[in-house]
Amino acid sequence: MRCWRIAAGIAELEPDRAELVRGLLAAAADVHLTGQQTNGGPWIDVTVVNFDPQRLPVGDTAGVPQNLLEGLGLVYSDELGRRTEADRAAFTGVVRQTLASFGGPHGLIGTTRRAAAETGNPARGSLRLHPGLLAMLEQLD
Repeated sequence: MRCWRIAAGIAELEPDRAELVRGLLAAAADVHLTGQQTNGGPWIDVTVVNFDPQRLPVGDTAGVPQNLLEGLGLVYSDELGRRTEADRAAFTGVVRQTLASFGGPHGLIGTTRRAAAETGNPARGSLRLHPGLLAMLEQLD
């Protein structure tokens, strides 16, 4: 999502490139929304290339979709042409599925695997959810 922020900044600083950036960010949001959803329903945080989740060892967690949510929150703006009911619904759908898939009694677990009861399940997934919620909150009036 760092590159999405940089691209959004370029669109703001260089208006002649804004239309190109809007198109690229729209495509990126659509690819990630489609490519990061697992067969079981939840979205996970993985690198996507041509709609194919790569699961690269560069920060992919196969857990709470932090980057997807942050990206969807970032592009939900009039300036980037993505402030639509469909985009808000996509963000909401990912959040709701994330809460259902990763939720626990004391927060969200970080990965798709739940630990045995005696070892516990750290709520690190809750920390991964917050950047996306904050990105969307910044866009709301």
